[in-house]
Amino acid sequence: MGGGFTSLIPPDTDGAVGLTMTLEGLNNNYRISNKGTGAEISTVSTNTFWAASGAAVGGFSDPRTEYDPINNRWIVCMLGDFTGPGTFPPGYPNSSIVVGVSQTSDPTGGWYIFRIKADAASQVFADFPLLGFNKNWVVINIATFLNSSGAGSTARTLVIDYPALRAGTFSGSLRHRLGCSVGSSMNLSATDNTEYIPNIGFTNGDYRVDTITPGPGAGFTYTVGATLRRGQVGLTQPTGNLLPQSPPNSGVSSCGATPCPVATGDIQIQAAPVTRDGFTSFRRDRAYQRGAGPHVHLVDEDLGTPRSRRWMAGASRRRLRPRPTAASGTRGRTSR
Repeated sequence: MGGGFTSLIPPDTDGAVGLTMTLEGLNNNYRISNKGTGAEISTVSTNTFWAASGAAVGGFSDPRTEYDPINNRWIVCMLGDFTGPGTFPPGYPNSSIVVGVSQTSDPTGGWYIFRIKADAASQVFADFPLLGFNKNWVVINIATFLNSSGAGSTARTLVIDYPALRAGTFSGSLRHRLGCSVGSSMNLSATDNTEYIPNIGFTNGDYRVDTITPGPGAGFTYTVGATLRRGQVGLTQPTGNLLPQSPPNSGVSSCGATPCPVATGDIQIQAAPVTRDGFTSFRRDRAYQRGAGPHVHLVDEDLGTPRSRRWMAGASRRRLRPRPTAASGTRGRTSR
């Protein structure tokens, strides 16, 4: 890695930790640091890093950065081609996903980089990618929105042959998927052939766990899991900008004397789930309404993989650890 750097707000901070180095992904730059001392090793702009992809300069957003401890590789992805007037139409007709994997365990060395169009027909654009992997596949989940109006569309899943990717060859397919918040896990097993994909619903704590398993030949089979419920009947996902926000530390809110309210409708899985020792764990925002008003908190949740998921269907054992309620919401990024 090498090259200049730029400044961009919001930064959409993300990163991963390897054996001796850390790799921080931002909307504007990638930075590699010494894990032990924190000293900067390299900083490169996202425009420079992704130049070989062919995506438009200045159109990168939403970095996702992972370290694979099994194969000692770094995996990154971003949204590409986020350029244009920002109105609907035309939206972002060239919207793409860019994905890269380090050629060795050293992130300062060479990378294999690819660009995949989010929609061949240019009807939708991609947003909020989530990056996961197991021994067989790199999996990227995206939300999509209509270029004609900006309204929400279907979730989609990009499944990439991981051994081929590590060898410098792209082999993958983009599939439509049902679900409002879909996040592929980092499966930290050298032997498990299954990739687990939690899907979160908007009401009553509904969820499901989809799976990807080896299919005929070199293919794969995507199986939609059964819809399960935590037993939280009566919880409804509110919509709109309803939550209060504290005044700015300095200056004046763009909404005037009253600070701008925060949207409640975002309960997305916030980062890649992790599959380890029979459980898939993830972090997400939860904005549910029961009675007078909405409440938002950040929760860690554990979903049992098939050998231990039984308790999630309504038995007494629950792994739900709420964080303190945040008056201004808990989302750590700002969407375009």
